[in-house]
Amino acid sequence: MMSESGSIILHLGLHKTATGTLQRQFFPACDGINLLTSRVPGMRRFIAYVTRTDPLYFDRAHAHSMVGAVADPRKPNVISNESFSGPPYAGVIEGGLDHRTPVLQNLRAVFPHARAILVLRRQDTWARSLYRQYLKSGGTRTMRRFFGLCDAANPPLFSMDRFLYSPYVQAVHGAFPAGVLILTFEEFAADQQRFLGSIAEFIGCPLPRITLRKENVTSLGPLGMEVTRYLNHLFRSLLNPGGLIPGYPITRAGQRRRVSPVQVLHDRWPWRRPPRPWSEPHQVGQEILQRVLDDNRRLDERFGLDLARYGYY
Repeated sequence: MMSESGSIILHLGLHKTATGTLQRQFFPACDGINLLTSRVPGMRRFIAYVTRTDPLYFDRAHAHSMVGAVADPRKPNVISNESFSGPPYAGVIEGGLDHRTPVLQNLRAVFPHARAILVLRRQDTWARSLYRQYLKSGGTRTMRRFFGLCDAANPPLFSMDRFLYSPYVQAVHGAFPAGVLILTFEEFAADQQRFLGSIAEFIGCPLPRITLRKENVTSLGPLGMEVTRYLNHLFRSLLNPGGLIPGYPITRAGQRRRVSPVQVLHDRWPWRRPPRPWSEPHQVGQEILQRVLDDNRRLDERFGLDLARYGYY
């Protein structure tokens, strides 16, 4: 087995916090690291095993053998996958399924001396981005239904507990006592070089001379999002298996699947429009943010993340 002392850095996500941009642009430009993502042969199996296995039946040695073949004991091994911070649409597949703690338990079992990177995002904009991705992936529920804000009888498709950051941040610190770097997406947007410099220093590599190009910057307005939601009812996908028309096949990261043509609209829509104050995405986002102001304040008081500067409370 490879040496674990300081050799593993786990980039946990969150979803929609420039994780893909870091994986495709920043980490590959970092000199002297070994980047392990789902694109590396064998890592998809490892990620699935860690994120989908009950800790009761989790085999540490088996998981270690999966990653040991591609890890480099001479370099910092950066393992980056946002599913480590929990499934994005757990409630779509099975109501109430939202397992973050077991994933942390499994990761710590394999890498007890690992360090971790976690990027947060202000809850109102995070909610809007999560819902947009849900529609892009074939989802059919309204935003209020997606977050469980309209019908107490039905569980949310995305747990509202996930917007309470302080319990999760504390759990991450508990799982990885060797070191945790907490950043915010707002830092990335405001000062890219400072954000990237923090990551490079934490990993222990020189900061590459790179300016990241923007990805996924197109944005449908509220009307366009609602139109695509209705269109998704027609096409069969993971999030809408009852659709009448098969989605078209695509291949990403070596995995072939069928998606709704709505994804093309989201990917190629040429204009970016901020949400109007009267629109449902803006109102739902504000409602979610209001619910977590006290939790954000407690988190900032404990870890000094400068959250007030970015409007977290």
